[in-house]
Amino acid sequence: MTDSFKSAHYDHPIPDVSKPFDLRCPDNTDLWRIPPSTDRTDTPHIYRTIRASDFKSAKVTVSGPWTVLYDQGGLCMIIDIPNSKQNKWVKTGVEMLNGKPRVSVVATDIWSDWSLHPVVAADKVSATIEMIVEHDHLWVYLIGDDGERHPMREITWWNALPKDAELKVGVSAARPATEKGELIVHYENLVINA
Repeated sequence: MTDSFKSAHYDHPIPDVSKPFDLRCPDNTDLWRIPPSTDRTDTPHIYRTIRASDFKSAKVTVSGPWTVLYDQGGLCMIIDIPNSKQNKWVKTGVEMLNGKPRVSVVATDIWSDWSLHPVVAADKVSATIEMIVEHDHLWVYLIGDDGERHPMREITWWNALPKDAELKVGVSAARPATEKGELIVHYENLVINA
């Protein structure tokens, strides 16, 4: 299964993603675009390439030693559009804010929008998250320990993507802080359906 995965900004061997695995992330990394000129795209990313028209869903459980502001890890989908100078992306997972791990979603069309939800897992540091195409839109769900699906975001611009858009779907991590050392994020039960 590892053979079908590639990596970007990752200087380590791609792990066997069919089993629980870790992703090592250096500090001073981020995936974030805000006006007037911030455009960061250097997060470690392990992914499969899928055509937008074929993508159905992706799901993973993520946890980590979240200690520094904006420490993060989870699902990540980079969307490359033919003949476009800028890509789009969606990332969702756990992110540290105000001293607490939270579940975040960032949807980037031209600029990044950010939303947050409390962690619902009993351990208060992990989250099971899912991206799924429903009714021609991309939905992001947080799944509780009891299996309840909490809707986090409906991304309506999904159905305007060209069918030949290329998705890089997988997991990523980031530690935007500088001089704080490496962050190691843990993933389990990664499933990508196309």
